[in-house]
Amino acid sequence: MKNIVYKRRSCRKFTEKPISKEILNDIVTAGIQAPSSSNSQNYRFLLIDDKQEIEKLGSIKNPHGITKKGAAWIVVFSDNKAHSGFREEELNIWSKVWIYNCAAAIQNILLTATYHKIGSCWIAFVDEMDGSRLVSGKTWRELFCDYDIPEHYSIHGLAVLGYPKEIDEEGYPKGDERHGDKPIARPHFSEFMIRKKS
Repeated sequence: MKNIVYKRRSCRKFTEKPISKEILNDIVTAGIQAPSSSNSQNYRFLLIDDKQEIEKLGSIKNPHGITKKGAAWIVVFSDNKAHSGFREEELNIWSKVWIYNCAAAIQNILLTATYHKIGSCWIAFVDEMDGSRLVSGKTWRELFCDYDIPEHYSIHGLAVLGYPKEIDEEGYPKGDERHGDKPIARPHFSEFMIRKKS
C-alpha cells in the first residue's frame, strides 16, 4: 500500500488503449469505499468511457487540455440530500464536509488506478467554476446535459484515467518532473511540519 501511495503521480500523456469495465468498476468501487463524515456516503459518480464522448466533452471543456486524451472520466459529485441528520442552520458546515467526503473518494480512485498501473490526473471542478475557462464559458450542467444529474448534486472533481505513455522501472505511471512553477518531487519532510512556537 505504501508503495502505491508513493508511486501515485499525475499523468497527462496516455495511450489509446481502453480500460476494461472490470477495472473501471473496481476503481469506482474504491471510491464508494471511502470514509465519509457521519457515514453519509453521499459521493456519487459519473463514469464515462466512450472515447468519442470524452473527446467531445474534453474539447468543450478545454480544447487544449488533457481531458479529451484519457480513456475514461470519473466525475465526482455530492448528493446534498443524502445526509438528513443535520439542521438547516448547519448547512454551511455540512456543505464543506461533503467536499471532504468527495476528496476522500477521489483519493481512493487515484490510488486504485495506480494499483492497476493506470495513469490518472485529478482536476479540480466545483460549482463556482461555471462560466470559467474550465468549461469554455458554459456551466458544468450544460457540459453534462445528456446525463441525469439531480439539481441537489454538486460537482467536486474529475479524474481523467488512461494507460500511461511513460512508465517507471516497476511499470507504474511516470509523472512529469515539473508542473506549473513547482517540481513534482516533494521537499524534505520538515518543510511540511508545523512546529511549536519557541
